[in-house]
Amino acid sequence: MTTEGTVQSRLPMSEHPDMAELRDRLDRVSETAQARTVEGLAVLAGLYAAISPWIIGFNTGNSSLTVSNLVVGLTATLLALDLGSAYSRAHGLSWVLPILGVWIIVAQWVMASTTLDVSIMVSNIIAGGVIVVLGVIALAMPRMGMSRSGMSRH
Repeated sequence: MTTEGTVQSRLPMSEHPDMAELRDRLDRVSETAQARTVEGLAVLAGLYAAISPWIIGFNTGNSSLTVSNLVVGLTATLLALDLGSAYSRAHGLSWVLPILGVWIIVAQWVMASTTLDVSIMVSNIIAGGVIVVLGVIALAMPRMGMSRSGMSRH
């Protein structure tokens, strides 16, 4: 004698009906204009952070900060692209964006042999701040989308 509850409990987690419903909800949220805007701005902010050493001109005397901005900026860009293309599968990593933004802000003071300049500080604070804000919004998108559309959370 098998009940429906027993059958569902034996399903792999990826095949559970609630998981399919959650993926559908996240896909609907990611298709909104607001979500596309956040993802696009995050891509641009990450790209700016990656190329800012050459734009601002601090790539010559601050090699460690240059490498840091390049790596962290490209990581933020790739994460934002991933969120834009497969949000239902990548939303679990959206918490990384704010951390990357915070690192861009504090790296200039934490890393050894960094020569601080006002243009470097302003550039990194703005780029990092934008990435933090967009990352927090990306984290909140599923909740905002579910409450706006009238979907209930289980």
